[in-house]
Amino acid sequence: MIRIAIIMVFILLLAIQRISPVLSIVPFGFLLYGVLKYFIAQNGINWIKLLKVNNVLFILVMLLIISTLRSNRASGIELSFIYYVLVIFLFGLSYSAINYIAVNRNMSLSYLILYIVVFPFALFCFLNWVLLILGLDFNIKAYLSDELPEAVILSKIFGFRALRTVFPLANGINSYATYMGGVFVLSLGLFFFSDKKKTLKAIICILMFVTLLYTDSRGALIYPILILLFLIFLKRNVKYLNWLRFLVILVVIGPLVYIYILPWLGSLSGLNILSRSEGDWASGNTRFMIWAYSFKEFLSFKLIHLVGFGEYGHYGSGVSSQWAASSSRYVNAEIALSPHNTMLSILFDYGYLGLLVYISLLWQSFNRLAFIFRYDNDTPLILLGFLIYNVIAGITESLGSTYVFNYIILFIMVVLLINSKYRNLKRSVLYKNSTFQRLEVTD
Repeated sequence: MIRIAIIMVFILLLAIQRISPVLSIVPFGFLLYGVLKYFIAQNGINWIKLLKVNNVLFILVMLLIISTLRSNRASGIELSFIYYVLVIFLFGLSYSAINYIAVNRNMSLSYLILYIVVFPFALFCFLNWVLLILGLDFNIKAYLSDELPEAVILSKIFGFRALRTVFPLANGINSYATYMGGVFVLSLGLFFFSDKKKTLKAIICILMFVTLLYTDSRGALIYPILILLFLIFLKRNVKYLNWLRFLVILVVIGPLVYIYILPWLGSLSGLNILSRSEGDWASGNTRFMIWAYSFKEFLSFKLIHLVGFGEYGHYGSGVSSQWAASSSRYVNAEIALSPHNTMLSILFDYGYLGLLVYISLLWQSFNRLAFIFRYDNDTPLILLGFLIYNVIAGITESLGSTYVFNYIILFIMVVLLINSKYRNLKRSVLYKNSTFQRLEVTD
């Protein structure tokens, strides 16, 4: 079962890169096998209860599917709408069933994080390095119109001159780095908060670290390290755990916070060396301009703002045409250049309804991890690190929609694992409490 999950996710990651139409069909065989074997044919699974524990996630996925069907993308760009819908639907069914069965078999949570979440992405990352070394290219970086800039962390800190790297199976530098940063924070958590398979975890950590160095995505590299330090502090100060749910506020106010913080950070001599160009920090690498145009759209209420404009709503609304002219590095920048913020991308695609559901899901996930933490003091920290990364990275990247499709897959995998563990643990606690009460009555 675990092998099937690894293969299923790995091939899915390959297929959605548009290498070939044939390869895009391959994962359906594995997904259908997973659905038939683990979802339909499995006896003893209460699917109503499984849906209930994943209720908010299910609503978000439905909004994502509806948004895809209302897509504003031009015909022929990336994957077909139906392909997206089927992939999301079949993957959700099969992977939720595998999670459910694995957790009910009392498999270690750290074991499941390592093998059915992190390991498939590590294989995908390793394959990218092999293809890069061999010089194989699948023309996926056609969205860029000029030469890539220098990798400042490699050159200015490590003294190794190199350009930012677009890996062969990556649809974009920042998008690839964003989900590899999510894998990195999980890998660091696994290495420091679980004991087994230390060598494998160390190798994956190094692989992620080097990959992020070459993408030169500063946030995706730095956030996981800072989050790890915070988790080490939190392990010794658990009284602060219940307050972490309020991090969801950053989903809304994050851009306003960054507008003040980033220019200040850029003025510090120690951090200024990480700037790619003059004014990089002061402008948020052009993000502040994009956010300004985006916020302007929502200053005056329109009825469509309740449900959004559909996938690539920034393009469908016409707002992206205002920032496209200043983005000469991108071909077809009106579509290719996202709002670079999770809240704004959700507002454009799913509207205020989608934002409410997304924040509710994060709030629920933080609460459920706090519950799990009462009975397991180490492993939940690994998943908690990912949730923190999701909130912080989402301030400058569009993580709540299909702009970074692989990240959506990773996010769904993590939330399903949290929900499955929560349900299993809560049921176990309720059973023990009811047994204890019966014994008291008998006495």
